[in-house]
Amino acid sequence: MDVRRDAQCIGHQDCIYAVTAFCGDRSFYTAGADGMVVQWNLDSPETGEMVAKVGSTVYSLCPMPEQRHIVVGQNFEGIHIIDPESRKEVGSLKMTDAAIFDMVLVGRMLFIACGDGYLVAVDTQEWRTLARIRISEKSLRSLAYNSATHELAVGASDHLITIVDAGTLTVRHRIEGHTNSVFALAFAPHADRLLSAGRDAHLRIFDVSSGYTLVEDIIPHMYTVNHILFNPSGRLFATCSKDKSIRIWDPDGLRALRTIDRSSSAGHGTSVNRLLWMDDRTLVSVSDDRTASIWSLGLEA
Repeated sequence: MDVRRDAQCIGHQDCIYAVTAFCGDRSFYTAGADGMVVQWNLDSPETGEMVAKVGSTVYSLCPMPEQRHIVVGQNFEGIHIIDPESRKEVGSLKMTDAAIFDMVLVGRMLFIACGDGYLVAVDTQEWRTLARIRISEKSLRSLAYNSATHELAVGASDHLITIVDAGTLTVRHRIEGHTNSVFALAFAPHADRLLSAGRDAHLRIFDVSSGYTLVEDIIPHMYTVNHILFNPSGRLFATCSKDKSIRIWDPDGLRALRTIDRSSSAGHGTSVNRLLWMDDRTLVSVSDDRTASIWSLGLEA
């Protein structure tokens, strides 16, 4: 697989932890330790525009496609709802004093993974907290939603993955296997497998239909795996790591098709924290090195 870095986006003043976009757009948004939410465009990536500034670190961004708003998870201050077009805050809700590490939108319900171990459900039409469920005594670090089973997977720093009914918020399964914090979760496109990874540098794959039995366990990176993400067609998935690299995978054979790092591809110089597929062959990565990189993937001749 041929990989080319099309652009490096420079402007943040500190580590970048979050990246998101509206489906089909040419623009994407980044945020991190400097509290800035910055808009970038694939057609002119050399210049970013700040659309919001909050008072502390942002670990998570979540798009609301219908409203064209972005939910910003601010460290210790709850959520802020931003209209990037007008560059104005249109709402906020302080439902926690803890860090917000991940968010996922399911219908009108926004699920929030908090650093105090609570899973919070927020109604996005009325912007009020509907439920707070204690999942762990430690931080909740990652979320993934399975539309086929209407289940939410929650990864935590207690090394467990908890499967929650997204309607009733009752616990269906608790999955053991990891030996450290679970930073990354992703359901495969056909909803038959759950992929998980984290600080123990293992990628584990669980069969959903058999009650989340373990079917694969591999070591995809040297250090902590920060994110797992399938591309829109589901024919590839990518992982990124504290070891400064990104890997592109064939999900069927679990083969690493390409490693993107500093030596081979002029990649990031520090931890790669989050990924975003803009389309099947365009990948955005963000890093502790304060930059976002835009990658084009192609097939070798």
